[in-house]
Amino acid sequence: MDSKTDSKSLKNLLTDADSPLGALADRAASMVALRDQLAASLPDGLGGHITGAAVDSDRVLVVVCASAAWAARLRFHADDLLACARRNGVQAARCRVRARPVRQ
Repeated sequence: MDSKTDSKSLKNLLTDADSPLGALADRAASMVALRDQLAASLPDGLGGHITGAAVDSDRVLVVVCASAAWAARLRFHADDLLACARRNGVQAARCRVRARPVRQ
C-alpha cells in the first residue's frame, strides 16, 4: 500500500460513524461542542476554566475544570449549566463539577 491509500483508509475510519474510531471521533466532537456551549453560557471569565464536559451513564452532566477553586465557583452555576445542556438536547438529570488538574 502506498501512503495515499493509507491516509484515505484512516480518513474513512475516522469519518465512518459505524467504525469504532468513527464513533470515538463523533463522541469526542460532541464533548468538545458541549464544553463550548456550557462555557459560552457562563459570565465572562468563568467559562474559560471548563476543560471538559460529558454525560455519564447515570445521566449526570459532569463538568471538569483545572482546580478546586474554579470548581467551587462553577458549582454556584450548576443549575445554569444543567439548563444550558438541556436546551442543547442533552438528557441530563443533574450536574456535578469536578476538579482535574491539567498535567503538563
